[in-house]
Amino acid sequence: MKRRWLLTACCLALWCGGCRSAGLALYDMRGNQWVYPYFIDQPMVLAFWNTEELQCIEDLEGMKTLAVREGPIHLVSVCSSADRLKINLWVQKENVRFTVIHDPDLKLANRLGVKFFPTYIFFDLHGREIDRSLTIRTIQNWFDRPRHIERAVGEG
Repeated sequence: MKRRWLLTACCLALWCGGCRSAGLALYDMRGNQWVYPYFIDQPMVLAFWNTEELQCIEDLEGMKTLAVREGPIHLVSVCSSADRLKINLWVQKENVRFTVIHDPDLKLANRLGVKFFPTYIFFDLHGREIDRSLTIRTIQNWFDRPRHIERAVGEG
């Protein structure tokens, strides 16, 4: 009886521990699973966009440029558009080199309080939000300025 109670207590502790740290599973355009917040283990910019907003489409060229840069900050985009086929065709046509996570139900956007598209959120290597912006120019500064890079990698 004591052993059974101990086993039940351990299972309950593991289950409750999982409740506190439940992740949000999403998939990129290649079918790879990304679980928030666990994939933010390096300095990263999450770029929230969709195919219906003109500003998002205009910013994508800048995102393509940022994605090929070498450095400690990585770019991952989160697209909320429902039409996965349309996004996939665009990714192939434009030869996109950054990850495109599909979030048609806005689960991640809602969890992070994203209200407008595009929105860019800058995270440090511990997954803490450093800054957010609605313009591509700001994230270009994050990638270029040493003080932003130092904050991202924990040196500042």
